Amino acid sequence: DIIRGKDLFLGYNEGDKAQKIKLQNSLKDIFKKIYDQLKSNVRTQYNGDNPEYYKLREDWWEANRQKVWKALTCEAPHDAHYFRLRAAVSA
Repeated sequence: DIIRGKDLFLGYNEGDKAQKIKLQNSLKDIFKKIYDQLKSNVRTQYNGDNPEYYKLREDWWEANRQKVWKALTCEAPHDAHYFRLRAAVSA
């Protein structure tokens, strides 16, 4: 969601909010560079998508999500758990 610009977490304090703004500005710069390197016939798909490049971000994420996941988990031990198990709640 961060890449796609749809992260709902606004931050707990001003420091968190400032970091999120800094991150989003960096992502805009990165996706502008990607956009600038696209061939003109592909670039037309994203006319009007700047300065946020949400459509390009969405397409990039769809094309690369498996690679990102693999990069995040490649060094994880086999017994590592990405999701924490919740304690059973008795009624």
